[in-house]
Amino acid sequence: MNAQLPPGKEIQLKSWETFKSNAALMIAVLLCYVFVYFSVAFIASQIAALIPFFFITILINLAVLLFNSLLTIGILKIAFELSYNRNAEILDIFKNGKLLLPYFVANIIYGFIFAIGIILLIVPGIIWAVQFCFYPLLIIDKNLNPIEALKASSRLTHGYKWQLFNFFLVLIMINIAGFILLGIGLLVTVPVSLFAYIYLYRELARA
Repeated sequence: MNAQLPPGKEIQLKSWETFKSNAALMIAVLLCYVFVYFSVAFIASQIAALIPFFFITILINLAVLLFNSLLTIGILKIAFELSYNRNAEILDIFKNGKLLLPYFVANIIYGFIFAIGIILLIVPGIIWAVQFCFYPLLIIDKNLNPIEALKASSRLTHGYKWQLFNFFLVLIMINIAGFILLGIGLLVTVPVSLFAYIYLYRELARA
């Protein structure tokens, strides 16, 4: 039987302190993500409208998905570095090309697993979502390939799924509250949640 994870309040407090120390950078990174992603998505939609061919539309949508994956892995990498008190800057969001393909492929596999689980009466989907949830950080931290990252996440979460589910449920509620506050609260709740997610991973990785 695995040991208990640190109390949720302890991790949330640590995440809040990390956010406070890096608030300007994390808010700037999130705003950069929103602006760049929606700008690219808008331009892509205009190009797709001008060239209304199915194959071209598929390629454009794939390019947008890949770009979004690059931005997402960039945000995670920045938060990961800050959790260790390492230096990071806003342009780091664009500097993770070598991690893009492993992350993108793992993300597709993860989504497929989750979808199958939802079809199987929802509960398996929730269990598998928690079981494999740390694959992005394992790609960042250990440079694992997609399958290795998913398997490693399964090993890390073994015996902790119920605790992790409860913790992630709290994070979801916190972000819903941030969204209700005209969406502005997400500039705080999203970074804090990212740090909490990372600190959970670090606790499990050294358990």
